[in-house]
Amino acid sequence: MTMLKNIYLSSRFYYLGMALTLLAMVGFIWSPAYGAFVVLSWVFVLMIGVDFLWLFVSKRTVVARRITSPVYSLGYPNEVKIYVRSNFATPVSVTVIDEAPIDFQERHLFFELPGLGQEEKIISYTLQPTNRGSYAFGQINMLTSTRLGLIRRRFVQPEPETIKVYPSVKHMRETEFLLLSNHSKGLKKLRRPGFNFEFEEIKDYVTGDDIRKINWKATARKNQLMINVYQEEKSQPVYCVINKGRTMQMPFGGLSLLDYSINSALALSNVSLRKGDKAGLITFEKTTQTFLAADNRSFQLKTILECLYNERTAFEEPNYFDLYTTIKRKVTQRSLLLFYTNFETESSLTHQLELIRRLNQAHLVVVVMFENSELKDYIQQAPDTLLDVYQLGIAEKFDLEKRLILKRFRAHGVQALLTNPQNLTIDVINKYLELKGRGLI
Repeated sequence: MTMLKNIYLSSRFYYLGMALTLLAMVGFIWSPAYGAFVVLSWVFVLMIGVDFLWLFVSKRTVVARRITSPVYSLGYPNEVKIYVRSNFATPVSVTVIDEAPIDFQERHLFFELPGLGQEEKIISYTLQPTNRGSYAFGQINMLTSTRLGLIRRRFVQPEPETIKVYPSVKHMRETEFLLLSNHSKGLKKLRRPGFNFEFEEIKDYVTGDDIRKINWKATARKNQLMINVYQEEKSQPVYCVINKGRTMQMPFGGLSLLDYSINSALALSNVSLRKGDKAGLITFEKTTQTFLAADNRSFQLKTILECLYNERTAFEEPNYFDLYTTIKRKVTQRSLLLFYTNFETESSLTHQLELIRRLNQAHLVVVVMFENSELKDYIQQAPDTLLDVYQLGIAEKFDLEKRLILKRFRAHGVQALLTNPQNLTIDVINKYLELKGRGLI
């Protein structure tokens, strides 16, 4: 029974079968054709027998193994490799069918390997996840045929494997590389010695140094100008506060605003830890869901990654009052709070602005909001009909309201950043570096 499950008839089998059927039909009219039909039928059966014996009686097999990363990055192409090797003495044709996780809806993972000899060949393809979570691979199916190509034998390689899709680690590494590179694109390197920094050393004055940092006592002793050198203060708490409510469900480029926020928070946490600061995480919706105290331990980034992996969106309105009480109770040291949230209308901001303003009195709050780039593109279009005029007016109203929200934050002394999802990470890190360079944290 198991053998029957592994027998597959090829298209060549059906073509030859149809040709013999037509020949038999002609044989009813023209008798020599019937004689040819009988001879060719026996040849056909003999070929099937040879094909069957070569594929099934022989102990030769085709084996495969799948190589992929156990951790996938959200929103990025992740490579999958399949190594296929034949043990048959003569070349065979193999069709490899990989059972990718059903969530990807990949229905065209068919790979032809004609003339596969006793060597190993590599098949490569990519998968791009759009949701975090666990994904299960199935088995690898290999349909093998000889040069006769009448029947095919299925070899099954049980390769069940579960992968986890985390916030984009690749994106984090790319951002880190840009930060450390001398030719960084988008990231601004701000070097502003002095101003609320920790003392590091005294050195000789050179042209261009800040004369306000001259150390007059050291100058008198050395009989030449000496200045104080300061370094950035370290171990400052930096919290990424992520709203998981209804407004963060908006899709953009295959990902939700929450996914973009999570990728950005992971990259920012990595940068802040590299800068010697402490990274923490807070997520909230109806209640405060996750609170990870800021720390700079060696495993802090991994802890943040595990926390972000399990975050899910909700369609409930966020409770800023519960968030406010949680921060007031648990965050006792002055910290940088980066709010990843989205306000679409001024009315939605009215009840939350006072709570954010009070948090800004004890901490440094930066509100990160998302710009609707599709709306911006629509506004640039010229209207053709009266309906287009009305729709364009509504679009401009929404765009204006977003900028008024930004002004209201700044009028109350709250730092605010309006960016589109594609530039979110770079803009947020630039803001962090700017605040750090100005000595505000």
